[in-house]
Amino acid sequence: MVIAKNCSLVFVTCFAFAPLATPQEAPALRALSAKAKAQPQWGESDHFEKLKLIREVALEESVVSTPVSNRYEITALGGPIDWVHFLALALEVAKGKKSRDDALLYQWLEEGGEDFLEGRSDRFPPEAHPDDLPSNAFGALFGEEQAAAMREAGFDVVSALDDFIRPLEPVDHEESRGLSHRVVVMGLSKNASHEVVLRRSEWFTAVPIFTLHAYDKARASQLGNAERALSQAGFKIRKIEGLPIAIDRVSEKPER
Repeated sequence: MVIAKNCSLVFVTCFAFAPLATPQEAPALRALSAKAKAQPQWGESDHFEKLKLIREVALEESVVSTPVSNRYEITALGGPIDWVHFLALALEVAKGKKSRDDALLYQWLEEGGEDFLEGRSDRFPPEAHPDDLPSNAFGALFGEEQAAAMREAGFDVVSALDDFIRPLEPVDHEESRGLSHRVVVMGLSKNASHEVVLRRSEWFTAVPIFTLHAYDKARASQLGNAERALSQAGFKIRKIEGLPIAIDRVSEKPER
């Protein structure tokens, strides 16, 4: 199975901010976890239930807003990460319901990947936005890596999530203030054509959208594109049955 159409790596130029600082705590995760910990059931929940509670809090956040909501972790090297997608795949894989590759293939199909591949998007419009498959891929990797640890009493769910995200360089709210979902998640300029808008619903790759230009032009020019940014964070794209829908650590297993 191979992808017949290209999902281009795009960027937008809208605002200029100071260069990013040393990788820091993920601000959206911090806000979501604080709300989750305030739930009365947090203290009695196991590690899987705590991930679910964080996801439920993320589901309450706005999908489309200005500024972008805490549903999304905006990262310099991994693009926008949707915590709802990330945590859904993390839970599925960590619980052993599906292997990482099988879970990602299933989600590709659920998002409409086969119709896209066969040129049926006009009849069956997909809703695969630029944050969806990359977030799935990151979440599935987290679930696979932490499956054993999550069964241990001393595991700290929030610290593990933060440690995973930190190399991707989450962007502080002060730096991303004012950035909209349209700009920093969808990669759309103010005057984006209808064709470009439609293509943002056909993002059938785990390669993140490269919107770093929206808040750090100099860094974006230095890195060049999303795959180079991922590599700097220690990650790479891997194909499953010809589809670029997995994200691995650099030096991990070969393509399937």
